[in-house]
Amino acid sequence: SPSPLPHPLFPPSSLFLPLVVKEKGGESYTFVLRECVESAFLTMFHEYPHLISPTVLAMVQAVQDTGPEADLQAILLKEAVYRAVGLAAYELYNEVDFDSWYSTQLTQELKITDKRYTMVRYRVVWLVGNWVGVKMSAELRPNLYAMFVSVLQRREALVVRLGAVEALQLSVDDFAFTSEAFSPFVASIVELLLQLLADVEQGDTKMKVLNVLSLIIERMGPSIRPHIGTLLQCMPQLWEESSHEGSSMLRCVILIALTNIVKAVEGDSLQLQPMTTQAIAFATDVKRPEHVYLAEDGLDLWLAVLHHTPSANDVLLQLIANMVGLLGLGPPGDDSSTSMAGLMDIGNDGLEVCFKILEAYTVLCVSQPVLFMQHCSEVVVKACVCYLCDVKPQCVMAILNVVEKAVLIYPQYAQQLLTPLLALLVHCLLDDDYQSTVPAFYAVISRAVLTDARFFISFIQQLNLMSEYQGVELFGLILDHWADKLDSVALVQHKKLTGLVISTMLPLPELSVVRRFAALVNMCVEVLHDVMDADDDNGTLYDVLVGATDPKEKTFHHIREQQIAQCDAVFTTSLHTYIASKLEECRFLHGPAVYGQLVDTIDPSVREQLVQFVSIDLLNVTKL
Repeated sequence: SPSPLPHPLFPPSSLFLPLVVKEKGGESYTFVLRECVESAFLTMFHEYPHLISPTVLAMVQAVQDTGPEADLQAILLKEAVYRAVGLAAYELYNEVDFDSWYSTQLTQELKITDKRYTMVRYRVVWLVGNWVGVKMSAELRPNLYAMFVSVLQRREALVVRLGAVEALQLSVDDFAFTSEAFSPFVASIVELLLQLLADVEQGDTKMKVLNVLSLIIERMGPSIRPHIGTLLQCMPQLWEESSHEGSSMLRCVILIALTNIVKAVEGDSLQLQPMTTQAIAFATDVKRPEHVYLAEDGLDLWLAVLHHTPSANDVLLQLIANMVGLLGLGPPGDDSSTSMAGLMDIGNDGLEVCFKILEAYTVLCVSQPVLFMQHCSEVVVKACVCYLCDVKPQCVMAILNVVEKAVLIYPQYAQQLLTPLLALLVHCLLDDDYQSTVPAFYAVISRAVLTDARFFISFIQQLNLMSEYQGVELFGLILDHWADKLDSVALVQHKKLTGLVISTMLPLPELSVVRRFAALVNMCVEVLHDVMDADDDNGTLYDVLVGATDPKEKTFHHIREQQIAQCDAVFTTSLHTYIASKLEECRFLHGPAVYGQLVDTIDPSVREQLVQFVSIDLLNVTKL
């Protein structure tokens, strides 16, 4: 044939379609002859390896000398044999010395430039991609990356370049990939991929190339910084081209690439904000029908931008308006948002990311509380009230985490933030349907008590007057429930928070507290055992959480969280010292006689344990 690539073998529209049937992939392959044959081949190989393997290996040896001068049928046979070896890579693991074959035979075949041999050269590149994650030594990796630089050149046939993209993706996404080995080749490969991106026309092909670029950025991390300038320059053009083609999927890939770029450049991401914020605004605007496809990746980009920005600015704060639409929090007359529309469009996973974004805004405004109250607080409170009772436990945890962070960071506005929420929190807390998230509910209540105990108790007393709770000692019911659920608190930070709050309540004159003095002290002792440890050298007791705030990640968001933790009693106050001070305060407020009676109610075994952490004078009633 005068055509170098017979069209039945390489239909352009299906070049990157999966040709190997995967589990649960349906039976569509049964209507395509080649895919059906390949499925049968793999099934037979799996069932009869002792028969199929020698035949395949013999055919590999038989076609090794087939060159471009051979007739078309011989070239087609060689291509088919190489495909069989690629499909059965795992089955042939022990039979093929791939390192030797690659070094001595396959690399030489890639040097043959005859157009009639293009299909074999494409198949060799594809074959290498299939074997790289199965059996290729680390020593050959630099040679492999050099091969990609060669076959991605513009002088190559487009089908070979596209095959190299597929093989490159498998190589970079491999467990054995290291940025150190890839680094000498990254500049050339990125440049060549961008050239290919400009040369191809179909949206699906552009997506494939851009996906590989995005994967390279993700795997290389910060070391990719010097090489992303050119990629950023072509992003606006790609975005516009995708609008003409009506390709939302291409825009999804662009959003993913921007997310990986933001994470890679870390502190330098501020210069990307004009581009990223425009993309976020477009992708999360519910007035645009495209948001149904773009919102998920747009939310991921939004979260990454917030995590990697040094401080709040007007552009980022204006994006909050899109969150109102996504979560369906607008007024009844607003056509852009309707109740529960957000949950229907973005699902529970997207909703969880929305609340992580609200948490990021809460942390972002730490040094500018007025900005938080002006732009974020209303959305935070409305979203929590709207969704707390209607989502899965994992999303409930994300919601409560936002509330806890807001009360911790902005204690001066705690009453304003909590008043619309507390009644709902108490209702959910005592509801059996929310038992898996009880620790997170009590974390919020703990922050409320630590911030303003009198406000919390007064609110509970008012709540007690409601018909739902009439005849019930609500505050006492909450304390009993808390004691009963203490063992379900898994995070040591939440356990210590409980210890701090319960000990804070000990001096209170409320009858609900006085009647449960022994039970509350028992809770404190349980928490002490979890958060206290002894020094190996001198046996001195210390609180394991004091000073334990160094984040593993170093984004601006995590740095801000560390600064917040440095003002958090959980990480700055030693629990045994704090409990001792509250017992002393209790003795002073109640008087020695009443305090002695309270101490007498403590179980002797609990008192013996408490003496390990506080002075015996606080528990020795006979001395009072």
